[in-house]
Amino acid sequence: MHAPGILALLLAQAVTTAPAPPPVAFHLTPQGAIIVPVTLEGSDPVAFMIDTGSNASLMSEALASALGAQPIARTTMASAAGQKEALVTRIGHLTLGGIAAADVLMTVVPDIAINVPDAAADGLSVKGVIGQDVLGGFRYTIDYRERRIVWHDAGAKPPRRAAMFELEPRDDRFLVVLPQDRDVLRLVPDSGADTLVLFQREGDPRSDMTPGADFFQLTGVTGTRGARRAVVHALRIGTTTLKDVSAVIVGREAASPAADGLLPLHIFARVTFNGPERQLLIENR
Repeated sequence: MHAPGILALLLAQAVTTAPAPPPVAFHLTPQGAIIVPVTLEGSDPVAFMIDTGSNASLMSEALASALGAQPIARTTMASAAGQKEALVTRIGHLTLGGIAAADVLMTVVPDIAINVPDAAADGLSVKGVIGQDVLGGFRYTIDYRERRIVWHDAGAKPPRRAAMFELEPRDDRFLVVLPQDRDVLRLVPDSGADTLVLFQREGDPRSDMTPGADFFQLTGVTGTRGARRAVVHALRIGTTTLKDVSAVIVGREAASPAADGLLPLHIFARVTFNGPERQLLIENR
C-alpha cells in the first residue's frame, strides 16, 4: 500500500546480534484472529490484530484522533474485497511485547473497517492491524497451541515434523509456493484470514474444487465484493495433504496478480517466519 520495497529494506536491515525478546501471549478468536496488546507513542496498551497477510499496518480513525496523529500522505489500499483510497499517518514509536519499531507508516481506516466481530464478542475492541511493514524483518513463531508469539534472534531450525518453504517477497508481503498435483499455488500466508481464499478468473474453474451454490458478500477493509463458497478436495502442504478444505472464491482482478489466494495459518499448530532468510516453517496439527 505504501512505497514499494519496504519489505526488502526491512529484510536487509534485520539485526541478528540482539537477544530475542520474551514471548508475547495472544488472544485467539474463534475464527483464528490473533489479538495482541500494542503501545503507540507511549500510550496505554491497545488491542491490535496481527495480520501476516497485510503489507501495511492500519489504525482506526478513533485511535488516530485520540493520539493526535496527523495525515502525511494518501495511499491506495488493496485487498480481496477491492481497492480504496485512505490517509496515512506516521507513528514515531510502536512496541509489541519486547520488540519495537520506529517511524511506522499507518493507514487510517474507519473504525468499522477493522471490526473483528468474534473479538468483540470476547470483549476486545480491536483498534488496528500490525502488518508485514513491521513484522517482515523479524524471525518469530506463531504458536497456536500455546497461544503465544516466540521471537528468535537467529533463523529457527525446522522441528522434526515441520515442512519448510521458501518465501517470495511480492508487493511488500510474502508468498509461499505450494506445488499441487496439477499446478502450483502461490498463496499469501495469512494470519488474518479465517478460511482459504482463492483468486479465480471467470470461466477458469479449478478441476480439484467443487463450487458451492451460494454467493455472498465478502467484506474487508477496502469494501465489499461478491464471493462464492467452495470445497477444495485436496490441498498439498509439503508432504501433507489436507482433504475437503472449505474455501472462498473471489475474482482474481480484485487481488495481487502474483498471488493465487490466501492461506489461513490458524489451521496449523505452529508457523514460523524466518523473514531475513525468507523461510516459512509449518507444523501441522
